[in-house]
This record gives sequence, structure tokens and C-alpha cells, in this order.
Amino acid sequence: MTQQQSALKIFFKRLFVGLAFLVLAAHFSRAGNGLMMFLTLALMTLPYFRNPIATKIAQYALLLGGIEWLRAGYFLVMERLSFGGTWLRLAFIMLFVAVFTILASFAVPSIALTRKTED
Repeated sequence: MTQQQSALKIFFKRLFVGLAFLVLAAHFSRAGNGLMMFLTLALMTLPYFRNPIATKIAQYALLLGGIEWLRAGYFLVMERLSFGGTWLRLAFIMLFVAVFTILASFAVPSIALTRKTED
């Protein structure tokens, strides 16, 4: 793999993780939970530190974020069902976002690893 391909791969991993954190922060903002929104935005910076504990915290935060998406999706689907509305598209979207966030958590250690090897 060339240097340019490697740099592009690292860029897309960082974009993947950053987008997962940003969408999770937007979710908390829309729910009116400003504290969790700011905490999520702060957690977004952790994979860029050299500390392995910070990397693990960011990884577990995204895993918990994926669980939060599943929880929110369940309650939104139940709300749609109680109103007699369509719910299948909502369920697929929420499931996709949850899987996206959980998969992003697996990319966090490779971001931290590439940060260490860049020096």
C-alpha cells in the first residue's frame, strides 16, 4: 500500500468515527439534553490522544451510543405504533444508525494506533 493510499484510509476512518460522534451529539441536542451533547463532542477528541485509556473511553462511548440508538429507536417505533403510523422505515433507519455507531467504535483503536505511528 502506498503512502497516499494509507493516508486516505486513515482519513476515512477518522471521518467515520467523527461522523458517528457528531450524529450522536445531534441526537442528544434534539432530545434537549445539552449536557450529553457537549460531553459527546468532548469525547470526540479522545481518539487523538496517545493515552490508551482515552482511546478505550472513546470506544466504549460509541458502543454505548449504539445502544442509545437502539433504545431510542424502540421507543420511537412504539410511539408510531400507538398512533397507527408506519414504522418500518423508522426502524430500519434507527437500526442502520445504531450499527454505524457500533462499527465506528471498532475503528477507534486503529485511529489511535495510526496517530502513534505517524511520529
